[in-house]
Amino acid sequence: MVLDRALVDVWFNQPTFTAFLLHRYSVPAGEITQGIHVRQMLTEAQKAYIQAFEDAARGTRGQFHVYITAYFESKLGRFFVESSINRDRL
Repeated sequence: MVLDRALVDVWFNQPTFTAFLLHRYSVPAGEITQGIHVRQMLTEAQKAYIQAFEDAARGTRGQFHVYITAYFESKLGRFFVESSINRDRL
């Protein structure tokens, strides 16, 4: 199976940035593949917003979310998987 591409949406209480994984990775059947990383350059405004979120979240319940949609190719055809990571605070 091949991980064809992935879309990663990151929210710090609101949509903050979207990153794309555009490299193809072979994923052996029945195994978990490690070492697949997504990098995203942040603007100064995004950095300031995330810092302010971290500062405010220390005393409140800030919401941090990562939404992932991964697209795969296999012998049976193409399919996608959606998953999310949700945390009340960092």
